[in-house]
Amino acid sequence: MNKKGIGRLLIHVLAWIIIIAFVSFFVGRDLADKNFLQKYILLWIVHLLIFYINYFLLLPNLIIKKRRVLFLFFIIALLFSGFYINTYIKGIKKPQQNEQRKDQPQKNNQDKRKPPPPPPRPNKQDRADHGTVYGILVFFSLSTGLWFITRWQNNEREKLKFELAYLKQQINPHFLFNALNGIYSLANRKSPKTIELILDLADLLRYMLHDAHKGSIELKKEIEYLNNYIEIEKLRITDKTEIKFEYGETVSDYMIEPMLLFPVVENAFKYGANNFDESFIHINLKENNQYLVFNCKNRIVNHKKKNKEDSGIGLENIKRRLNLLYPGNYSLKANEKDKVFEVELIINLEK
Repeated sequence: MNKKGIGRLLIHVLAWIIIIAFVSFFVGRDLADKNFLQKYILLWIVHLLIFYINYFLLLPNLIIKKRRVLFLFFIIALLFSGFYINTYIKGIKKPQQNEQRKDQPQKNNQDKRKPPPPPPRPNKQDRADHGTVYGILVFFSLSTGLWFITRWQNNEREKLKFELAYLKQQINPHFLFNALNGIYSLANRKSPKTIELILDLADLLRYMLHDAHKGSIELKKEIEYLNNYIEIEKLRITDKTEIKFEYGETVSDYMIEPMLLFPVVENAFKYGANNFDESFIHINLKENNQYLVFNCKNRIVNHKKKNKEDSGIGLENIKRRLNLLYPGNYSLKANEKDKVFEVELIINLEK
């Protein structure tokens, strides 16, 4: 059993301990009676069996496979079982009661003329008998509700996983396209840096094939790959563009979503660098306690109008991933002023 399964088991055990303790508190002193205690324990065993038979056997095997008629049959069967168990529990009596009836003295004729006494009130031994069938319905409903809630949560997690994978796949071909453009540009000029660029690109492709598909990656490793990407971009542009990438020593063990920052840096090079105009790209990344502070600023020299596809791969991609992974625990600001575009991202890495 993995850690997730052990955690789920402990939650169930703790929940039942609390529920049974809560009910037992209201039962009170009646638990001191052995006959009542026997019925009380038997009822809990029956209810827990009903709960988990429905949760682990009936619902997964009948509802998912759309065998609703058979599922209804089992519900009726469980109700009849409840009636039978209820009858059996009522048959558990104190031996003193039967002996008392045998030893009861015969009443004279005078006593027979008296009106019959009112029926006795239910004693504490009978209190455990009344809730069997209703208890089965309640526990059956609880297990059904919990199963549907758990299934809905699992489906939402799967949807989240697939959506994140789709968003990552949007980045990978876009990044590869930009890198190949850089290789083509260098090869066209017969630059000796072409081989170096291909080797760096191979490292980044290995990262995409292995680490980028993980749920999270060490922040310092992500910075390392981001730096490699910037070095690749430096090889294809001239000195007219000033490039700075500043980051402090990352000694913490914080994890981050792979390739979360890449689209911002890609857009900075796409719209902030060419071989004709003076420009700059300044990237700053640092840790402030549990917060990651990322700032990317560039002068806009390529005025190619963004289409919907570009925005989907760029900032819109990041916003969607942040909403899925860090809901309510991030701040993303993007603004353009005096032909300078700036993006500031702050993430609470402890959430």
